[in-house]
Amino acid sequence: MSTMVGSSAGRRRVLVVDDQPLFASGIALVIDAAEGLEVVAEVGSGQDALDVIVTGVADVVLLDLRMPGMSGLAVLRRLRDAGDSTPVVVLTTLRHERAVYEALRSGAAAFLTKDAAPVLLLETIRRVLDGDRAVGAPELRDVLVRHGDASPPARSEALLPELTERERVVYVLCARGLTNAEIAAGEHVSVATVKSQVAAVLRKLGLASRVQLAIHAYENGVVRPTLAP
Repeated sequence: MSTMVGSSAGRRRVLVVDDQPLFASGIALVIDAAEGLEVVAEVGSGQDALDVIVTGVADVVLLDLRMPGMSGLAVLRRLRDAGDSTPVVVLTTLRHERAVYEALRSGAAAFLTKDAAPVLLLETIRRVLDGDRAVGAPELRDVLVRHGDASPPARSEALLPELTERERVVYVLCARGLTNAEIAAGEHVSVATVKSQVAAVLRKLGLASRVQLAIHAYENGVVRPTLAP
């Protein structure tokens, strides 16, 4: 079932995809009450999600990983295989399940557990829309260590011939979980410059998100996160 609503000028548009109507409606209430955001549709299946996303009405998608029929992971992979770069935040009941890692590896911009506080939900949506870090470093580190397939250490200079020296620095800092503002402060440049550099890195490496960049760095031995005690 699909529920479409009108769009208000100046508000960023969110698509909610979950097969539990009560949960989806609860998320929609939180988003619609927030400044600058609105839910443009609520759908309950993977196919309905694809049908809505291809119309271009959504600026960001909240996507349940576990749905009957086509899973959220399958939806995400179809989108990325088709070249669709709409930012996706995956929703999960268990933060350490393998499907979370696979979704992040496939280009999801962030993940949230379904018991996340409303303030975290809104912060994550806004950070994803702004192209900034949206998954906390400890959470991402734990997912990588539990499920990632790390390669032997490698020099980033040898691994990343496509990038300029400055872009390699930004790549490593992003992989370590720094925000745009933190990178800008440390490198003595503007946040706008950092955003441009991050976008160039993602484009040159064919990556869909900062999280996918972090996984790329981990699997190629550029960074080595360790499991928190």
